[in-house]
Amino acid sequence: MRLSADGKGFRVYNYLPSVYDLPQQYTFWWYATKKYNYQPEELAYLPGQPEYIKDNHLFWQKREKSNNSLTYLIIEHDQKTPQREKDWLNNFNHLCVKESYNLSYQTTIQKRESCEKQLKP
Repeated sequence: MRLSADGKGFRVYNYLPSVYDLPQQYTFWWYATKKYNYQPEELAYLPGQPEYIKDNHLFWQKREKSNNSLTYLIIEHDQKTPQREKDWLNNFNHLCVKESYNLSYQTTIQKRESCEKQLKP
């Protein structure tokens, strides 16, 4: 399995039944900066959502911008209301799953990209 972004810009979206994704935001901010010296272009629960941490731009200063569709979904499975999880996943139907990795604690990481076939020169 290879979930690497290969130095390209990417986006990360989280689904947590608890709604608050601060642990994931902190982990990406800290680990991405320490290990790779760059951060996701966007990290939220859905694309285009306003950041809800005051002065968040001060922490996210090493974001790698990109025009590609590389997206990672971190899905903490919702045992109590699975329909809510399915509804959230529908926001990403335009992206195809390229890789998927199940963690031992009811969480899945999916690597998704554009479903369009790449034309070879």
